[in-house]
Amino acid sequence: MHVVIFIAVCLLWGNSFLLMKYAEPVFGAMGVGAMRQWAGAATLAVIWLAQGRRWPVRRADLPAVALLAVLGYALPFAMQPHVIGRVEESAGHGGAFGGMMVGFVPLLTILVSIPLLRIYPMRRQLIGVVGGLVCLVLLFGAELDLGVPIGLLLLGVLSPLGYATTNTLIKRRFSDADPTGLAMTAMAFGAAYLTAPALLDLPQQIDKSFWIALAAVGVLGVACTGLAMAIFYRLIQRRGPLYAGMVTYVVPCLALAVGWLDDEQIKEQQVLAMAGVLVMVALVQSRAGELRTKV
Repeated sequence: MHVVIFIAVCLLWGNSFLLMKYAEPVFGAMGVGAMRQWAGAATLAVIWLAQGRRWPVRRADLPAVALLAVLGYALPFAMQPHVIGRVEESAGHGGAFGGMMVGFVPLLTILVSIPLLRIYPMRRQLIGVVGGLVCLVLLFGAELDLGVPIGLLLLGVLSPLGYATTNTLIKRRFSDADPTGLAMTAMAFGAAYLTAPALLDLPQQIDKSFWIALAAVGVLGVACTGLAMAIFYRLIQRRGPLYAGMVTYVVPCLALAVGWLDDEQIKEQQVLAMAGVLVMVALVQSRAGELRTKV
């Protein structure tokens, strides 16, 4: 059963970047982020209520949850579709680029854990992090050659950095909290942050592209966000974080494949740089059992 769950998570997250690419031109980055989170939070709420568990957030925890909502949900969930849309305009492979950025989450988690958890990487992990950063430079070089502005590439790193920081903060403050209830609460906070600016950029007309975008963001929110996170947490509980963290290898590859099937322009240097990232992630995760990721 765990193999089926693993494949399901990879397929859902691997296709999420393509869905963002189709939804962003109609609803804007803020709109996609807000709608995705509301749908995801509602899905998690149904699952949480069915499990009959207590709400894991105390009143004293609300400031920390509000911070998690910004770093791990509102910021990356709005930034991802924005970057995907702009890279698509500049280089014609926005979906693939979004997936490639996810590959850096475990490496950035190691870096973020140093100041927040006082956990220092072992030699093997340090080699993996440095090697991953070198691959990031190579990947950025390929993107610059294709006409993507350096500022946009730096924005692309904010999403995996936000995920890495959130994973580390959860380990520090909420390691014993029910993950479904915690994610549901933080996601609802994040959706609330983005709703007001999203309302300022509502679609001007309802046509075929509107319905395609609405379907895309619906699948993105319910399946690729709410359902995928719920079953990902179950995978962690059944097989442990190291096994679950292996999705880090598969999701970028799937995103590249899906982008290629959608006629995105993908070059050999990008594939080679991403392969290098996955090798570095393997080096890091061979000794790191606490890495988690989400998209």
